[in-house]
Amino acid sequence: MRILALLSLFLAASMCTHSDAQPEPEIQQGERIETVTIYRDDWGVPHVYAGREEDGFYGLGYARAEDRLEGILRRYLEVRGESAAVFGSQAIQTDLRGLQ
Repeated sequence: MRILALLSLFLAASMCTHSDAQPEPEIQQGERIETVTIYRDDWGVPHVYAGREEDGFYGLGYARAEDRLEGILRRYLEVRGESAAVFGSQAIQTDLRGLQ
């Protein structure tokens, strides 16, 4: 339930701060966006395969976000000073620490 609350708050905050029209990433002439493949083994460890190093790092970040979404969203709220809105009065000190 907490992750759902965090996700909905994150989406609401991102919709308020960003316009609907997202600019397309700039691609230099001759540069192509390659395919990134993420395989997970029996233990859930991500194995990232990509044609370029940049694409591999993108895939690694994507896999990290899949594994640690709740923590990422929690840190996002802490940095913005809004975690008390989701977690109650016990998170006020965390909000104040994040704003310093």
